[in-house]
Formats: sequence, structure tokens, C-alpha cells
Amino acid sequence: MAKSLCLFPESQRASYKDILEKLPERRRAVMSALIAEVDGLTTQEICNRLNWPINRVSGRISELKEAQLIEASGKTRRNDLSGRPVTVWKVTA
Repeated sequence: MAKSLCLFPESQRASYKDILEKLPERRRAVMSALIAEVDGLTTQEICNRLNWPINRVSGRISELKEAQLIEASGKTRRNDLSGRPVTVWKVTA
């Protein structure tokens, strides 16, 4: 995790580290995946990285979004399974 946090300024790294320590395990895993990817990730990409089923990730996305820890990046990417454009998620600044 420390490697991925190096992408952010010192003040943000400390803030993300504090947030991660307080999150339940599954939310922490999803948040860590998003922190590690500057360009953001789709829900399916998070599933692939964590080797989790979609229903485990989509619930965590909703929880993190409600907590205002992540947001839609305004970008979309084509889903490999459906071929449709899907939301790219990113951590909030």
C-alpha cells in the first residue's frame, strides 16, 4: 500500500492512511485499489484486481460513495463483459 500512496502529496498520503485505518476490511480493500490507480477504476476492474464477485464490490462502492470517499470521475470505459460504457470511480480529493 505504501507504494500506491506515494502517488499523492504528503498531506493526502497521511489523510488516506488515516481513513484506511478506520474502514472495515472490504471497504479498505476497494479504497486501496482506487488509491493505487491514478486514472480510477470501473467496478469490474476493481472486481478483477481483488478477485471478488461483482456484488461484493458494488456494495462497497455504494458505501464509499455515500461516505463521500469516492466519486464518479466523469469518465467512462467500455466494460469487457457487456461492451457498454461504465463509470470510472476515483477517490475524492
